[in-house]
Amino acid sequence: MSDRFDLIVVGAGLAGATAALAAAESGAKVLVCDAGQGASLHWSGMGHLFGPIAPPPTALRSLPTVASSSRKWGSNERVAALAQACPNHPFVQLGWGADEVQRRTERALRLLAIDATVHPRALGLPVTEGLIRSADLVPAGMMTTAHQSPTFVGFAAMPCSSATWLAAVWRDAGLGDAESFEIAAHRWGGLLQATAATAAWDAEAWGALLRAAPGEGPLVLPPLLGATFERAATVRAELSERLGRPVLEMAATTEPAWGMRLRAQLDRALSAACVARFGVIAAPPTRRAEVWQISAGVEEAEAGAVILATGSQGWRGSAAVDERWLNATGASLDATAAEPWLPQRQGQRGVQTDRRLAVDGATGLFACGGALAGHDAARDQTAFGLSVATAVEAAKQALAEAGS
Repeated sequence: MSDRFDLIVVGAGLAGATAALAAAESGAKVLVCDAGQGASLHWSGMGHLFGPIAPPPTALRSLPTVASSSRKWGSNERVAALAQACPNHPFVQLGWGADEVQRRTERALRLLAIDATVHPRALGLPVTEGLIRSADLVPAGMMTTAHQSPTFVGFAAMPCSSATWLAAVWRDAGLGDAESFEIAAHRWGGLLQATAATAAWDAEAWGALLRAAPGEGPLVLPPLLGATFERAATVRAELSERLGRPVLEMAATTEPAWGMRLRAQLDRALSAACVARFGVIAAPPTRRAEVWQISAGVEEAEAGAVILATGSQGWRGSAAVDERWLNATGASLDATAAEPWLPQRQGQRGVQTDRRLAVDGATGLFACGGALAGHDAARDQTAFGLSVATAVEAAKQALAEAGS
């Protein structure tokens, strides 16, 4: 016999977790189906919300180039530019302005227990410091570089966080002088592997490595100071005091450890809300007798509504999504030239929805986040906002239809 739920959410990434938590807060009995790894694990630490704030990478010039004066843009101007450049973007299709995006984002941050503040131009996340590219995450720690040149720190054999490359980018962007400091004593295959290896290091261990770093300004490290946001913030504060100079963490690497931290945060939030968890779906959901039914091996469940929060990448080969729901007009984008911001190949096929985020031609089936048609975070610079804002709305609409 199947377990009965009010709502089933397929996907437990940023969008799926937000949708599940929003529904659970409303008193719904929610089941989350999770394959264990999704696009959220590859989050770069950038918190894009409202649209373009900086020129896109050279290979992705579909958006109007925004000069350095973009730092003065408010959220309304950015959403207007987004609507002009991307008329099929979900924000445009839903008729949302910056205020609507901000309102839903603020609710999502509270649900996810992420300590952040949405400002008119930016999403301020206190535990994210050291950004070298204009984005929605504008850390307070970055302001210390206004008067002193930063020193970028990297580990040998880890090109995704090369200190020499980072310092060159900083200078080329016209942000001033910068120094580099490469540590050759430790070699790992990638940033996630390095983060796992250094997660237990304390300020004393880090201090021994960094004591010889040149310069007197902030030290900007790859995100290696702990496997969780809280641990990283603690080590960073202790290390800054020990070295007598600010210690920051860089975001936007090719193999971001920020995603690992975000994943841990999402799992913790779902566990605290007592949301039921399910394995990988064995076949596409089917609708019978006015309810949706799913199965994962011997387990079965049913609900009045289903939300697809399966992301823009992982679901094209997933049994959880029926081919008839896909938008076949999307094209694949080879974004390797846009490194280090977006090293992986992205697909732009997505679920077609209406203004309620309901899937076209299906009753009780909704979509949110990267699963929506035509979304490409590298092009439109709305990834974080799109995930959480549409998830909050999808949960609202799905519960309304399931209860009708």
